[in-house]
Amino acid sequence: LSGELKLCQNKLKEMQQIDKLLSEDLQQVQGTIASAVSELQNANGLSMERFDQSNEQHLTTLLPRLRTIDGEVFNVLTHFQEAQMAMRNLFADGVSMVAELQKSLMDENNKLAALSESLSRKQELFDQLVKVKKLPQSYVGCLEEVVRRRAFGQVMSKELSHWNEIFNQYREKETIRRIEFLHEHGWNLPSDLVAGLSNKPGVCELRYQHLEDGLPLIESFQKAANSNEIVTQVDIEKQLQQSLVQTLLPPVDNKSDLSVELKNTQKLLKEKALALTRQKEEFENELKKWQIQNSELKKERNSLKYELESYQLPVIEKSRSGNNVEDSLNLLEAQLSKMFGNIQDPMVLSRVNQYFTRALNENNNNNNNNNINSNSNNNNGVSNGNNHKNKDQEIQVNLANEIMAAEMDSVKAEALKLKTQNDLLSDRVRKLNYENEALREEPEPKLVHLNEMQEALFDLKHKYTTLTQESEAENRRLLLTIKELTEELEKSQKDSITNGGNVKEEKDMEKGITNFKGFRICIDENFNTGDLLLFKRIAKRAAVDHSKEKESRNPSMTIYMAFISDSNSPCFLEGEFVSEMKNTPEWIVGKVARKKDTSLKVKYNISFIQNK
Repeated sequence: LSGELKLCQNKLKEMQQIDKLLSEDLQQVQGTIASAVSELQNANGLSMERFDQSNEQHLTTLLPRLRTIDGEVFNVLTHFQEAQMAMRNLFADGVSMVAELQKSLMDENNKLAALSESLSRKQELFDQLVKVKKLPQSYVGCLEEVVRRRAFGQVMSKELSHWNEIFNQYREKETIRRIEFLHEHGWNLPSDLVAGLSNKPGVCELRYQHLEDGLPLIESFQKAANSNEIVTQVDIEKQLQQSLVQTLLPPVDNKSDLSVELKNTQKLLKEKALALTRQKEEFENELKKWQIQNSELKKERNSLKYELESYQLPVIEKSRSGNNVEDSLNLLEAQLSKMFGNIQDPMVLSRVNQYFTRALNENNNNNNNNNINSNSNNNNGVSNGNNHKNKDQEIQVNLANEIMAAEMDSVKAEALKLKTQNDLLSDRVRKLNYENEALREEPEPKLVHLNEMQEALFDLKHKYTTLTQESEAENRRLLLTIKELTEELEKSQKDSITNGGNVKEEKDMEKGITNFKGFRICIDENFNTGDLLLFKRIAKRAAVDHSKEKESRNPSMTIYMAFISDSNSPCFLEGEFVSEMKNTPEWIVGKVARKKDTSLKVKYNISFIQNK
């Protein structure tokens, strides 16, 4: 289409050119006619012949070309129309396909929602099964907890009675002592000298508030399902007695937890002190070792110094050739290596090598000077020989001094190193002594810290006892409330059974009772699957109450019942149930929806279902 559009644009340009040419010819003809009319000249054949060529061009070339271009443009427009129709059909097909895909997506979404709802229901049922599976273990734990709580109450009562007796005996002793003091000194003192001097000791009373009375009378339980071991309340009382003695009343002996902890701490401190002592001894031994090594190096240095001072280097005569200085140096090096052995100190080796290099350079310079002054040396041969001999001796003495200086520098560096190590070891010994003194003084703060921990432990136990008493009081109150509500339910059940017999007698009097199929109960709370009997009781009571309402044709009743359920899991109940009473109509339990309201009262909306 784009190519054809470009072709049409080219054709348009060509048509515009032809139109322009025709317009120019028309203007020329119109101008000629206008001039002829204005001049009132008669048209002759010559004036018309000059337009024949233009007319021939128009008829043979321009007009056929315009027709050809018009046909081509018409074909292009036809092709455009066909393409437009094809695009319209394609768009319509795409829209229909999109509609089908949207429909399939909606179907899939509905299916996904149904599957999600089914999955949530199965998950809730699975949670119920998990709770049912854990129920036996929790039941055994509940039995153990009941026995332990009753044993705890008994132990606390006995211990408090025992301590009351001890405190009373101690108070009696204090009372006797005060009476003796008054008999001995009270007669001699003015009565208003000290206020309260004649008062008796204060009264101390320890009392335990029993909150375990509401627990069932369970005195033993089986420890495991696959074992025959029976744990009684007496056994648990013994364990609690021992635990109470170990925690609340720690004795002075080593059986107390705090005493054991203190003993372990002291043991660790002793071990640490022994380890530090051993480390100190090791450092002292190492220090002695370095001191011995330092003394040996000093002795070796003195011996080397003495040997260097007492050693007489050989006097080597120099020949006339002037080349035996290198031989004398090599011989000197051999004698030094024989005397001192292999020199390993890098400082000494560097000093000796520098001196040998300097001696060789001086030898070369002397040789050059000897070659230049050969004539003068021939005249003064004896004096030159003496000079060379003195130079050889000077070289040997300087070499010995260089070696001795290098040895002294090495010994000084080693002594400085030993002194640094000695200072470090001394600092380490002082630090170890300070740590040892600190460790000796450390157990007393430990004891203070342990006493603070013991006081904090007593405070925590007192808070725990207070919270336990409050929770047990709340549990007792809830149990009493549940008991009262259960009695009300039983009473309502008896009333429903009693009134159920009257339904048959009043059946003829009530016109609306036979028009209802049953009841639909909508519960806006959590409910357990074991409460189906409660549903039936509600339905029966609703039927009886409905039979008493004479004027109501389609009643909707509201009944308030007690909510008795320990489970917070939702439950979905659907189906039909037939009442046990013959004259009570059928009823249907609706869906049970879970909400966050956990009040003790639950509102049941019960409406009647009419028969078709």
